[in-house]
Amino acid sequence: MTRMFCTLKEAAQTLQASEDQVNALLEQGLLQEFREGPHRLVRETEVGALAQKRRRHRPAQPPVPRLSPAAARSKANRPASSRRPRTVKAAAPPPRSDPPASDARRAARQEPRIRNCAPRRENPVPAGPRQLAASLPAARAVERLSVRQWFWMGLVQDRPAVIALLSGLILLLLAALVAGLCFAADQAVFR
Repeated sequence: MTRMFCTLKEAAQTLQASEDQVNALLEQGLLQEFREGPHRLVRETEVGALAQKRRRHRPAQPPVPRLSPAAARSKANRPASSRRPRTVKAAAPPPRSDPPASDARRAARQEPRIRNCAPRRENPVPAGPRQLAASLPAARAVERLSVRQWFWMGLVQDRPAVIALLSGLILLLLAALVAGLCFAADQAVFR
């Protein structure tokens, strides 16, 4: 079972942002909050979509190697004469092996394609919080969870020990009720 919701901290890690920035996204209406209080949740798919959108619009940056504080200090204290110059090897792209194709296909690939389409019209983005599909009754019906799904999500994401203890208490009460009914039935038979 995949997770449907994540905490604000997990959302901040996925978006590579701070929790304050995630709160700002909640206030703008770009993310929808599903629980208030100390255990606030947002939908995992919305966070993933925002993360993909940010990655597409952000220019690709090479990962920066991070050194431990001890390694950084030792490199800084090393004399310049003992440092080795870095050599950067340019990685050659792997050779491409195209599958054999007919001459017509090869010619079609080599010719530039011209699209006959109208220029794309940009839709203005409203300044206020946007209305989400969750406000529609049909969308709300889809979002409703069964008791089993609700219980399992609560067990996994909230406080598993408390929920397990409450479940055990409920089972104990049901067992006591059945034992009481059996005892009452035995007493009625012997009279």
